[in-house]
Amino acid sequence: MATAATSPPCDQHRPPAVGSWAERNNVVYGLHQELAGHPLVYDMIQQNIEETNRSLAEDKVTAGAQVKRFLILHRNSTPTTAR
Repeated sequence: MATAATSPPCDQHRPPAVGSWAERNNVVYGLHQELAGHPLVYDMIQQNIEETNRSLAEDKVTAGAQVKRFLILHRNSTPTTAR
């Protein structure tokens, strides 16, 4: 069973690079697809989204702008493969 990893503070303009985060939190992976599908990565991203939503809710202008759902793509997307 995996242990919960700590989420780095969210900088609204520069989210953490997941590969670097994984190394710092001892998340072992071989391919991008493995990292994208890792439960701790999902949890880290969800924590960052929740923190961003709280920050947006504090401002009168951005209070209605909230991330309600997100999807992690398990493959790279390029202009030729984008679907």
